[in-house]
Amino acid sequence: MQLPRRLRKLWKVKIQDREALYEEPHVTIWRKDRKWRYTLRNHCFLDPQPDPSEVADEIVDLIEAQRDELCRQWDERFPQNPVAGEEDENGE
Repeated sequence: MQLPRRLRKLWKVKIQDREALYEEPHVTIWRKDRKWRYTLRNHCFLDPQPDPSEVADEIVDLIEAQRDELCRQWDERFPQNPVAGEEDENGE
């Protein structure tokens, strides 16, 4: 995901190439040696540590603003584990 230049110096956000097929669809956010995983399905952080409050709100806002494109990219890379998930028998 392309970030504004002023954020690129400190942050990186991307979909990793080698995710496990059973993992919740997510993007990984990096700042120096720290990483956070942010889910594309439920719009929240997957792990309690490192503390998600350390991630700039602007980064989360950018992820949400580009969510459709990020979901498309995830689905393209991992068609066996699409963001929408499998529908139950009620179509949900």
